Amino acid sequence: MSLSAREQIAKTYLEAQGNKLTDLAKAVINQNGFIDDGWLQAQCNFSGYSILTTAYQILLETPTSVLQALICGDLPKMAGHADLRRLQCDEYTAVPHSPTTRHPIIYAIYFVNKSTNEPPTVSDLYQIIPRVRQVASAAVPPNSAALRLTTALETQIMGCSPPSLLARGLVDVGYAGNGIQRLQQHYNGVSSNEVMQLYRHAATHIFGQKYCLRGFIICKLRKLGYCALAEVIFSRLTQSYISCGGGFNGVTAGFSIPSAQNLSSVAWEEIAAVRPSDIYTRNLAEDMDKMKAESTANRDVEEHWKNLPETRALQDCVIEMLPKEAREKIQGLGKAPQQQDSEGESLVRDRAADNPSQVDSSGTPVPGRPFAGSYESQDDDDDDSVEDSDAIVYRY
Repeated sequence: MSLSAREQIAKTYLEAQGNKLTDLAKAVINQNGFIDDGWLQAQCNFSGYSILTTAYQILLETPTSVLQALICGDLPKMAGHADLRRLQCDEYTAVPHSPTTRHPIIYAIYFVNKSTNEPPTVSDLYQIIPRVRQVASAAVPPNSAALRLTTALETQIMGCSPPSLLARGLVDVGYAGNGIQRLQQHYNGVSSNEVMQLYRHAATHIFGQKYCLRGFIICKLRKLGYCALAEVIFSRLTQSYISCGGGFNGVTAGFSIPSAQNLSSVAWEEIAAVRPSDIYTRNLAEDMDKMKAESTANRDVEEHWKNLPETRALQDCVIEMLPKEAREKIQGLGKAPQQQDSEGESLVRDRAADNPSQVDSSGTPVPGRPFAGSYESQDDDDDDSVEDSDAIVYRY
């Protein structure tokens, strides 16, 4: 059975994250098929390397275990995990010596089974969707975003076993100046995501208290310039856009961050001056170790091929001293290695262009966002298939 578009994107993210966070930053930026494609492409056209380095700095603030759970859509299942609990505590979100100021954050809030913290079952969705469609259609004007999600979900669960869970769940990702307060607003239905609340009310109408919302702080932000991009990065990471069938985000992320803009420059300076968290320093150290290992491996390969001519010359001298029959036999066997040598020299040239720095902006491109000049038009059709053409030129 072939992977769905959502599963393929998640697979790409997980493979990149397993290498290092610089690769994950590239994968998230490169991935196309989201409604924010036009905005992100414009940012990359203006300053692509700055976008990459900023995305990397953002991801460093989140434990790798949490990043994996965000990609897989099962973050609520790790509610008791130490890494996730660490992100929720005042020590992490508050600015020291300033009790009235908190670190602006990114949060993720999931629609889950209250008892199991799992996504809704396919059979329950088949009851929830008609109720949402009925209420959304009766609204004046009709709630088009909620109706789009019903269609996307129907497509996603088509052919799935009724007892099975909705793959990767339903999530809303957002920015907040005070994460705990913002999550409480969502729980109370105040200034909340209307589509998410429609699904919540539909589930309550049918199943009582079986389903609820579970929210978590997933990243804190150190600079004003990080806020909009961070909301985009985590919306892409979780595939939370309505048109993906994975969440409640109906508009391009990053366009509504008033609490960030209302913070004074002094407050932002105070936030930026706080010592980096142990999460940040641990992630950075792990990434640096991986980069050093890659660099060492590349140098070892290059050293091998650099010394090869001298080694082969010595071998030739030894071979010439052998009897004719033995010499001809060895020379016959040596044709295949010579061909391999040529391929190896090509590898050295390729590897030499890929020596990682602290922010590795090279390496094998990850399927997704093509370079601006490689496609004729930019649309926001999230039904586009995941790009896998070797002909595409990627930005990173």
